[in-house]
Amino acid sequence: MDYVLFNNKRDMDYVEMKELISKVWLDVDDIMRLAQCGKHSATNIRNEIEDQIVASGKKVPTGARKCVPTKMVLDYLGLDIDYICTMAERFA
Repeated sequence: MDYVLFNNKRDMDYVEMKELISKVWLDVDDIMRLAQCGKHSATNIRNEIEDQIVASGKKVPTGARKCVPTKMVLDYLGLDIDYICTMAERFA
């Protein structure tokens, strides 16, 4: 029987990262990839960002998969979008 590696965590390169952050909304799976973390940590990040949105008086969109704005995830993680895009262009 062939075994499949389910936890295949490898570092994302800048090109992959740029593609991911070009999305308007990120779900838990996207946050897991971007932050290189597990589902529990990604869910906590999403929940903290949702709390910030609600505290600011705005509403969080509802749907089958909860999503948060990409910009807020980048700010939360301290990632620089300009640097990511510059590096992606170098390696593309």
